[in-house]
Amino acid sequence: RDPDCQTTINDLFERARNPERIFVGVCLQIVPETDKDCLVDTTARPDQLRVKEFHVRDARGVCWARNRTQKLWAGEEYTLQIDSHMRFKPGWDETLLRMLKTRPGRSVITTYPPGFTPPRNLVLNHFPKPTAGNYDDNRILVFGSFAYTDVDLPAKPMLHAFLAAGFVFGPSSIIRDVPYDPFLYFNGEEASMAVRLWTNGYDLYAPNRAILYHNYERHSAPRHWSDDKDWGKISDRSFERLRHMFGTEPA
Repeated sequence: RDPDCQTTINDLFERARNPERIFVGVCLQIVPETDKDCLVDTTARPDQLRVKEFHVRDARGVCWARNRTQKLWAGEEYTLQIDSHMRFKPGWDETLLRMLKTRPGRSVITTYPPGFTPPRNLVLNHFPKPTAGNYDDNRILVFGSFAYTDVDLPAKPMLHAFLAAGFVFGPSSIIRDVPYDPFLYFNGEEASMAVRLWTNGYDLYAPNRAILYHNYERHSAPRHWSDDKDWGKISDRSFERLRHMFGTEPA
């Protein structure tokens, strides 16, 4: 239910070095009578846009949505997972490919992007790297971040142990090897994916330059829990599943 989704897609294509090589998959969760403006102004490359539409009453949270989006994959060599409210640096696609190829083995580029406020007020000279944060009330590790500036920015992407779900780039083999768990809800998504990627042989790196930006100020936007009165039950089952996976409490 995010009207900025169409602007995100347009910005993605407009600022790519090779837009003809890019295909976008969208899990569109809307109330059709009121939310059609979420994806009406994306006419630049309609043949490169794949959309799976759901009424919000059928939605089950972000991990379910990301799982549905992965099903739109059609064999492309690389995959980039983002949110619906992002902006891009010029040549972002070429930068990501070049950065990934400097890392050994099976590598993933992931971090919390610097922020922006619409339409395109970018936070500059801010380069976050994910870190360990704290354990929440459900005993799930929540990640934090440390921000570098131009002065202390490393020369190469930075190895770390964490994952930021709004920016995950790597070989599309991760869709096959570590498909998104549709039974998780929201909190714990990143810890789960970090563990599963690493135990399947992937190393995680933070980029050493800004590539894309995220809007962190969407306070009035509807979320899944705004529409589903049973979201608490879904979330509780999700926490039980996470603790079982981590081996801390069988369910």
